[in-house]
Amino acid sequence: MNDKIFNKSIDIVMTKRTDDFHACIRNHPELWGCGRTHSEAIGNLISAHKEHFGIKIHIMLIEMS
Repeated sequence: MNDKIFNKSIDIVMTKRTDDFHACIRNHPELWGCGRTHSEAIGNLISAHKEHFGIKIHIMLIEMS
């Protein structure tokens, strides 16, 4: 399956800092996220600025027994 969901790509600039990673949208440094790994930084960026990615995040808590 190779269907495109989004019609444009978004360039993310990743910077390794002393204690973490910093991710921001190219040409939009005000849209950033950070984390202990590059994956955490991207996840934080998307979670913190989801409206710029055209997504809605719905959190469902399911109790496991």
